[in-house]
Amino acid sequence: MPSAPGVAVDPSGRTDATGQPLVLGTALTVEPAEAQTVRRIFEWFAGGVSLRAIAHRLNAEQIPFPAEPTRQGGKRKGWASSAVRVILRNEKYVGRWVYGRRMFVKDPLTGRRTARLRPPAEWQVAEHPSLRVIAPDVWETVQAKFQRLAASYPRSRGRLAGRTAGSPSGRASLFSGVLHCVCGGTLVVVSGDPRRAERRYGCGFHREKGPQVCANALTVKVDTVERRLLEAIRVKLLTPEAVRYLITAANQHLDTFRVAEGEARRRLEQELGQVEEELRNVERAILAGVVSETTAALVQDREAQRRALKNRLAALEARRGTGPLRIDAATITAQLARLNDLLGRDVARANSFFRGHLTPIVCAPIREAGRRFYRATVAAKGAEIIKSLGLVPQAFDFGGCGGPQSPKLTHLGSVIDVI
Repeated sequence: MPSAPGVAVDPSGRTDATGQPLVLGTALTVEPAEAQTVRRIFEWFAGGVSLRAIAHRLNAEQIPFPAEPTRQGGKRKGWASSAVRVILRNEKYVGRWVYGRRMFVKDPLTGRRTARLRPPAEWQVAEHPSLRVIAPDVWETVQAKFQRLAASYPRSRGRLAGRTAGSPSGRASLFSGVLHCVCGGTLVVVSGDPRRAERRYGCGFHREKGPQVCANALTVKVDTVERRLLEAIRVKLLTPEAVRYLITAANQHLDTFRVAEGEARRRLEQELGQVEEELRNVERAILAGVVSETTAALVQDREAQRRALKNRLAALEARRGTGPLRIDAATITAQLARLNDLLGRDVARANSFFRGHLTPIVCAPIREAGRRFYRATVAAKGAEIIKSLGLVPQAFDFGGCGGPQSPKLTHLGSVIDVI
């Protein structure tokens, strides 16, 4: 940030509720080194340097980026064009502070607060010339350039006009959002005509943030990645080893689920027996003429508990007869065949399956025998596959809070060379 707060404390030595010196107020002052970075960003952009190129320059000079001190700083690893854009659009750098731009509305059903933009007439604008970092003429030049870019590249809901939702290249990809570079960035489409088989995957961090953040410049055809990875995943899921693993894991968890259901049923039956005994005691007291002001309320409370317990027992009993008692090879093979058919027919649903059922596919650039290629490490989430194939009841929890542990992933892992 280009400004830093100066804190004024009570000179009399008073303290607040935590024992810290009582703060009377704060004053914002311009931080010279950060202000100089902001000025350079404005000058570069006004002089024709692109947002991405500015991010590359800042990363090459190892200038601290805005999110570096935050919890997400370790993942972001440097300047991106989006951070540069936010700075170039921030009116505070020209000394204009706007209050009341947004209001927060609470959803009565979910309890979540949603930000909504107020009408401009309701905004409160304050000018602070002492905090101005950018000259007004430079600011106007930069904003005019943004307007020209917006006219040349119209967008709809944040996407370039004409591009498909969820696909920056205009075409859905099987592994969109699933492929990761060893640096932690995501592999994205970095070149090629989206209408032809020329699209290529490359590291998004290398493209957006430069070689200082990630030196991996290797690109590979999207069609090659999809063909090789899909073939490997299909083969791995349909091998006898994978089928045996799924049979064992599913049956183990079915047994655990039935034991847990049996224990839950016994607890509910014990609670129901206790409530019914209490109701009988109240009835005997009424017959004996022992009646108090709370008797009617006590009867209503115990009757409500009895109804609730009976409903929960009925639900357990209804679920008891659903689902297989044991999983066999024929059942799993049939389900996997349907999954295999899905992967070949519906790109969008297949991508959703990969996002939910595979760990991030880490792609490492390799150089061997004069060739450069990616070596992808793939692992399936055994628990999610078992649940999605309908092999265990949907109510079953594979982990958390003392629950059964999730099936290991290594049995469904693989390494594929993507050339």
